[in-house]
Amino acid sequence: MPDPKRATQEMLLAMSLSPSPLDRLLTPGLLLLAALAAALRLLAGDWPNALYTIFCAALLFGLAAFPASSERLLGATFGRRHAFVIVLLWLYGTAGIAIVRAMSSAPTTGKDSFTFYGLLLTGIAVVIMLVRAVLLLTPRGARFFVTRIPLWEQALVAANEAVAAVLLALFFGPLLAHAAEPGVFTLRVDALYTLAVGTVLTLYYAGTQVMWTQRGNDWLSQTAVWVRLARLLTPPGILIIVVVLARPFIERGDPRSARLLGGGADVAVLALAPVILLLVLVVTLLVYTGRDGLRQRFLPDLLLERLPLRLRRFLSSISDMDMLLILGVMVTVIPLALLLDGSGGLLDDLRRQILQSSGALIESSEQALALLFALPFFAVVIALLTLYAFAVSRKSLSGRDRDALVSKLPFGFLLIFLIALYLFAVPFTQVVTEGRLPRLPQDSVRIILFNILIPLILLYAAYFTFVRIPYRRGQNRWRTIQNGALDGELTRLDERIAGLNRELAGIEERWHSAPAEGAARTSLLFHYVQLNGIRDDLNMRRLQALGERQQLFELSETPVSLAVARLPVRVVSIGVPLLIALQVYQWAVLNNGLRQIVEDPNATVLDFLQALFQQINP
Repeated sequence: MPDPKRATQEMLLAMSLSPSPLDRLLTPGLLLLAALAAALRLLAGDWPNALYTIFCAALLFGLAAFPASSERLLGATFGRRHAFVIVLLWLYGTAGIAIVRAMSSAPTTGKDSFTFYGLLLTGIAVVIMLVRAVLLLTPRGARFFVTRIPLWEQALVAANEAVAAVLLALFFGPLLAHAAEPGVFTLRVDALYTLAVGTVLTLYYAGTQVMWTQRGNDWLSQTAVWVRLARLLTPPGILIIVVVLARPFIERGDPRSARLLGGGADVAVLALAPVILLLVLVVTLLVYTGRDGLRQRFLPDLLLERLPLRLRRFLSSISDMDMLLILGVMVTVIPLALLLDGSGGLLDDLRRQILQSSGALIESSEQALALLFALPFFAVVIALLTLYAFAVSRKSLSGRDRDALVSKLPFGFLLIFLIALYLFAVPFTQVVTEGRLPRLPQDSVRIILFNILIPLILLYAAYFTFVRIPYRRGQNRWRTIQNGALDGELTRLDERIAGLNRELAGIEERWHSAPAEGAARTSLLFHYVQLNGIRDDLNMRRLQALGERQQLFELSETPVSLAVARLPVRVVSIGVPLLIALQVYQWAVLNNGLRQIVEDPNATVLDFLQALFQQINP
């Protein structure tokens, strides 16, 4: 009778992808999860999903357990990539079943028919995903579609495609319903708004389709290509965001319109638009001020050389397009959750928790939403600063190499971006959601607190945590090591010089006792000169070591390449004129103060200057 334990081991060995522990457990782990999912579906009476899960599990087991047959079918040895494709097949099929069920119960006519059309568009996208996943298991499809990049990059492309497809369906579904039943949907469609948002979503979805092809992925992964594309697309992107932001902001400028509109989707758009506008402006600034790309800007080779091997390998595999894909997921996940979840659910709970825990810092639900949207970007900035701090604090770096690394890393840019995220997420969001500009002197305390003091506190907290303290720690540790090495070298030099001095003293004694002429006296003179030269060399080395030790004592513990100390002066020198200009603009344009001066026949230049002075110094 065969041993069951040995049979199990042989089966696990046959299904293992490679000798590594992860590959040996990958297929059995996926099969176990599939069995649990199928059992839960059967218990819930969901036969279609249960049967499809069993089919995917059987496909995975067959391809993994019979390598000879699977190699003839796949054109390659079954590996992680094929297991990942089967997981995608299961996810796409499960989503397709859910969409078919939702379409069967959704109304096809009437004012609620936009749900049916949105589901129809999503279903078409899922069919495209399913067909591509099946083709990825064929040799020709594996050559055509993207298969040479790491699996996490493929998962990133799949996530962006899913988000783009859902956003596209949610946006164009109501438009299709309006076109199919113009008599039912009588609301006017804003052509400029529709064209702007529709163009962005279409380009986003088309870009993910291009990324799925190997040739398109290789083309877009070139730094020069994506920089040109970014330079071409970011200015229209800024214009589109301004158009999207301007319409609800103008509508909420009237208090009566704001009360009628309430806190619907327009307020959510206004809450998120400042941070999205900031991100587009930052990307525009980066692509127009350099040609090296995002990875070389934030993860330069000089930094990667100072990191551990495993971390260096992983970070080296990140391309510029990977960074943009990560940015795309981070930008779209919150708007997608808002569109799918509405006003309730997890996002609403998180917003309430932020409001309760933030005290007076966050005053409205829209600010909490904007802060929640900005949190992933805060996390990325903090992660980059932590990585920089780790590299700068390493004791193996010399003082010169540490200064070169600090000058190469974008510490200042990330610190300013951290402050800008706060400004755009908290005070600016309140401005755009209220539909009014801040007024002086009524809002002067709020402006000083939220726009000046808190950013300065945030700046110096991040500067000392991620720059000053790691730099000083690395300098002190390296200086301690170097000081110990120099002390040891000085001790050895002193011992050798003392020995030479003793030898020279002995030669002098023999010189005086030796005969006046002869080879012995000449040999003593030659040896004396030779030892004296060696002593001079050792003294020069000793002076050099003393100079290096003095330089160690004089070594600065502050990275002088960051002019952070001048930032408060810049804030005051730039912020105060902006506030004055804002106050004059409100008086002259919004409150018609300039028109009153012009229309007054008795007004003089002195009256005009006096009115201006009253606005500047109320």
